[in-house]
Amino acid sequence: MNYSKLKDIITKQNYSIGKISFAIGRTEAWFHKAVKNDTMTIADLEKILKICKMELSDFFGNSSSNNFNSNEPDFHKKYNTLNDENNELLRENRQLRIKIETLEERLKTKEIETYKINE
Repeated sequence: MNYSKLKDIITKQNYSIGKISFAIGRTEAWFHKAVKNDTMTIADLEKILKICKMELSDFFGNSSSNNFNSNEPDFHKKYNTLNDENNELLRENRQLRIKIETLEERLKTKEIETYKINE
């Protein structure tokens, strides 16, 4: 992520790192740690940009000074990993839904049998 661009945006809006961090429920120390470790979430970035009256899509625009791929060299690897994990979760979800439907049908059958016995 282009943190120098983010800092410039914050400064141009006459905010300090401390004030903007506090505004999103964080501390200035958190901000510096997130920059140092490259761990700022998109959700936090979006909150900061909203305060600065800027859209996330504008921040990650196609300008040469803000080429997302050059700022995130592992982006595609991370994306593919997340995509694979997401696909696996979707497969598991589908399997669980089928099991639930099967169990619900068995339960209905048992309820009908129990009702017939009790008549």
